Amino acid sequence: MVLKLKIVLPDGLMEIGRLRSVVLQTPDGEIGILPGHLPIVGLLDIGLLVATTADRQERFVTGGGMLWVADDCVSVLLIDLIAEKDLDEAAAKRMLEDARAALAMHELASQPEAREERLKEARYAEAQLALLARRREA
Repeated sequence: MVLKLKIVLPDGLMEIGRLRSVVLQTPDGEIGILPGHLPIVGLLDIGLLVATTADRQERFVTGGGMLWVADDCVSVLLIDLIAEKDLDEAAAKRMLEDARAALAMHELASQPEAREERLKEARYAEAQLALLARRREA
């Protein structure tokens, strides 16, 4: 038995088949999906998505989104997705610096939605940098 991963993004659909497992980040922690998993629906958090086949792994950094699993198909609806091969360390560092600078501004204290958005940007940049560091260590 194998899994299929469907990733729905604002600009299109991406599918990866013949997977042994899919690991995703939820607000409550990491979740692993194997063939035969019971149906579920849930929220996804900023973090890593790892799709494993018999001979390779594809790793991505995701923004927030939704997850549903049924009939050996893992479907995710995401706001942002960056493949490991497309990561840009300089851009991620700039994003993190910009988000931190915005968070340091006192005006954001009275703007909770803007503050939350900068926090998400910082976490997204940190996830990218963490995947780059993990790749260097391997």
